[in-house]
Amino acid sequence: MRAAAETERLGVLRSYQVLDAPEEDVFASIVTAAAQVLGAPMGVIGLVDQDREWFLARRGVGLAQTGRRASFADHVIRDGEPLVVRDARSDGRFDTNPLVRDSGARFYAGVPIVTADGLRLGALGVLARDVPAVDEEKLATLRVLAGHVRAELDVRRLFRQVLESRDHLLDTELLVSMIEHAPVMMFAKEWPSLHHTLWNRAAEAVTGVPRQELLGRTGYESFPAEEIAAFHQRDQRVFGEWKRVDAEETVTGPTGTRLMRTRKIPLQAADGTKFLLGISEDVTDLRAREKELDELTRIERRERAKMFPEMNEECARKAGRRDWVGGPGSKEPS
Repeated sequence: MRAAAETERLGVLRSYQVLDAPEEDVFASIVTAAAQVLGAPMGVIGLVDQDREWFLARRGVGLAQTGRRASFADHVIRDGEPLVVRDARSDGRFDTNPLVRDSGARFYAGVPIVTADGLRLGALGVLARDVPAVDEEKLATLRVLAGHVRAELDVRRLFRQVLESRDHLLDTELLVSMIEHAPVMMFAKEWPSLHHTLWNRAAEAVTGVPRQELLGRTGYESFPAEEIAAFHQRDQRVFGEWKRVDAEETVTGPTGTRLMRTRKIPLQAADGTKFLLGISEDVTDLRAREKELDELTRIERRERAKMFPEMNEECARKAGRRDWVGGPGSKEPS
């Protein structure tokens, strides 16, 4: 990797300000989903820093980081393609990696985490001591999950920039520029009318609603009335309590129904005008994948219970339960 390109990549990585931060639930859930895709016990979101691979989130892994030289994510970002290693113990690139040498990981499958500008931050990877089945469909699912990692990072950086620059953002031109070029859906509403005053390109793409149809209006003409009513209820909380409100909101437009994870924050201009700024990430595919994986897990548990009924009943007895999946008196998980 060229020195100039690497300097740029590291600068962007550090602009997210997540290195060495505590693990967050949303990233932990993505790692869990990734591991479930391949039925693997270990998973990591590895961000490639100058001399290390640091884990933004991890499952089944005790280490917080490894050296960069023998890291899996470093090879993923160099090639920019999914990496599948079936026996890392006999692979000279990785045999000194602590996850292989000390934790016994043999298998690795990872996909790059890439910014909107094409810079590779790291990799979403899963590891196992055995070699699970892996195919293009499963790698495609990992790519979807990696995309959500990037989107979550983008939302956090945007939100932090807004909070750090509140006074400057009241300059209308700067605010409009930031919103328009954001890689995620952003919008603004004025108080008390709740008319939309800004609606960026990403919002148009996600919902299919063009700005000329929405600006200066509440949205009742463009979205289902029950959705707008729910939006307004949360908007009123933002202004009434003057604090950030987070929610997952259903948005139905010409492109279909999408599930958006939205953060809304209150701002006030120098002339006293109050308005709301919203930042939304599309989590439709992520939630769908999680639902599919949960269903697969339930099916696997039922099948395992049918194959080993004695073991199932013994586990239930030791746990003091009669509703063990597949056991006597068991019920279908809700």
